[in-house]
Amino acid sequence: MNTIAETTAARPLDSYCEGSFVRVTDFLGCKCSRGCLLSMGLIPGTIVKILSNNGRMKILVRDTEVALGHDMAAKIMAIPSCGYQKRHRHRHSFNKI
Repeated sequence: MNTIAETTAARPLDSYCEGSFVRVTDFLGCKCSRGCLLSMGLIPGTIVKILSNNGRMKILVRDTEVALGHDMAAKIMAIPSCGYQKRHRHRHSFNKI
């Protein structure tokens, strides 16, 4: 099980730097925004990796890259996930026929 930094308050996703692993805790905004984020796999408790944060934010959610605008990324609240990056590995399987 991953260690959660319990002393850190949740911050918007767009405030984290590239390479960070964070755990989604909540969403701000209307039901429409929440539904959109849930449909992309961003469920509270999910750990995501910040791939880039330069205007448009690119994140890795369950081995899928997702691009978010600055406004949408600001609605996702997250906390750092300590120790996760040491054990995380990409699991890409390519079947050759």
